[in-house]
Amino acid sequence: MTEHEAESTLLTHEDKDTVSDLIPSDKSENHTYGSFVAYCFCVNYILGVGVLGVPYGFYKGGVIAGPLILFVVTLFAMMSATWIIESLVTTSFS
Repeated sequence: MTEHEAESTLLTHEDKDTVSDLIPSDKSENHTYGSFVAYCFCVNYILGVGVLGVPYGFYKGGVIAGPLILFVVTLFAMMSATWIIESLVTTSFS
């Protein structure tokens, strides 16, 4: 690439009508995520951590303690999920 070609590819203030066109506007539309995208993010976070963490936990915990602790944590997660769902139902209909 020659020096002239490199200069022609650079964006200068002369390429725009005003200097404000070079600065991204803060008045852009607010983008929100839907429920499906939020669900995909949650699954991604859970699986991403679990794929690396569970085998290491079983390795460090052993054959007996690994599955036992996994079962206890699963029960706590289920109780927490049930509590959150009950709270949502209670607040939605009151």
